[in-house]
Amino acid sequence: MIRYILMAAAFTLAAGLPATAHHDGEQYRKASVSVSHAWTGATAEMAHAIEVYMTIENAGSEPVTLTGADVSFARPGVFQAQVVGADGTLRTREVNTVEIGPGQSVTMQPGGLRIVFNDVQRRLFAGDYFQAHLEFAEIGEVEIDVEVEKLGEETDQDGDEGELG
Repeated sequence: MIRYILMAAAFTLAAGLPATAHHDGEQYRKASVSVSHAWTGATAEMAHAIEVYMTIENAGSEPVTLTGADVSFARPGVFQAQVVGADGTLRTREVNTVEIGPGQSVTMQPGGLRIVFNDVQRRLFAGDYFQAHLEFAEIGEVEIDVEVEKLGEETDQDGDEGELG
């Protein structure tokens, strides 16, 4: 039950965000999975954490499960979602995995689902890119490039439902 509450909250919040366009060529594929529009915001000099957003599509006939994420300059990523608690307050909750159903996509956006990397060991400037490694239970590792955007920029993201675990 909590999975569905998390999922509904994440997608409800993400649906109201404004959008701007990304450039082409930001799509990475492996088996039935494609990852596109991976981005984060530029950081201040003393930033200790970054949030990474993207869209993951599953064109296959079986679900796929995102189980981990790594970058070379921070601790392994954790998945977080914004949820509405029983008392009606918005809270952040860590989730162990992100399941993407057959023919579905999951969009990670500010105010919704995201990957958080803590203990960041470098400053990120707008226009930079860095590599991230996503681990899926069914297909293994997918290496992607993450674009660093100027603070305050939003992305062109439309997502369907996925399941948080």
